[in-house]
Amino acid sequence: MTIWSLWKSRNLLLWEDNDTTLTHTVTRAQEVLHEWSCVQKAKHPEHHVEQPPAWEKPPHGTIKCNVDTTLFNGNLVMCYGLCFRESSGNLLFGKSDFKLLSATVLEAEAIGLLESLKMAISKDLCHVAFETNSKLLVDLPGNTNLPINEIGDLVS
Repeated sequence: MTIWSLWKSRNLLLWEDNDTTLTHTVTRAQEVLHEWSCVQKAKHPEHHVEQPPAWEKPPHGTIKCNVDTTLFNGNLVMCYGLCFRESSGNLLFGKSDFKLLSATVLEAEAIGLLESLKMAISKDLCHVAFETNSKLLVDLPGNTNLPINEIGDLVS
């Protein structure tokens, strides 16, 4: 808005022989910016976006592993991240990696969870709580009707 106001002052001087002060130019820029901001707020009212819950510490003596995955390039590249923390919240270790494969979101989440289980076993960890944001994956082990596909194989 400042550049626009300077341009406006230049044109007023050039075309109307009206010289404006620096204070007037800056004030005009501030007023126009304020008006523009008000219009933008009216056009696009703020929506309250609910924040995801903050990380919760596990019980004393328990290690918590957070697992997250994502897919890129038309679901042909799967990336995952693992984060192991002790009950006070201090980071013990973590890992991130990628795999070139064709996967669904659920399959990617299952592979990420499997990688976290492998890491916990390789480090001889006991009392580990695993956390993922895939409710469907969390509900699968208790389901008596596992799908007959790769997911069913991974879960069983």
